[in-house]
Amino acid sequence: MVYSNASFADDPESRRSVGAYASMLAGGVISWQSKQQSMIATSTTKAKILSASSATREAIWLRRLAGDVGIPQAQPTIIQEDNAACIQIAKDPVKLEYCPTHVNAADIMTKPLGFQHFDQLCALLGMVSLVSLTGGSVRSGV
Repeated sequence: MVYSNASFADDPESRRSVGAYASMLAGGVISWQSKQQSMIATSTTKAKILSASSATREAIWLRRLAGDVGIPQAQPTIIQEDNAACIQIAKDPVKLEYCPTHVNAADIMTKPLGFQHFDQLCALLGMVSLVSLTGGSVRSGV
């Protein structure tokens, strides 16, 4: 079990929140952290989500460590959180699915692409080429 909590904007200069977690095993703390968050949370719920995310990363690491030393974890790790909105947002909010690189539209924002691949990803994002709107070309030499 992991306890997770966060303050909200309690640093008077930076307005950053403090996130904390305590990982428990057999009635004792086995890892903990209390740290000013690097992002400025815009609400208590956001600060709590950031803290719960850190707690979850630690829980995953501890589960893997336990498995590596021959103590596999059959049950899910429980993260204790006192903010109902945070719990609701974290409860099955997304489903991750594999997306091949050549059709991952987010690639347009992470790396240089050839013209054809760039145009394909623009189309996936619903973006319209300036060439089609103006009837001319925006590329040199075309």
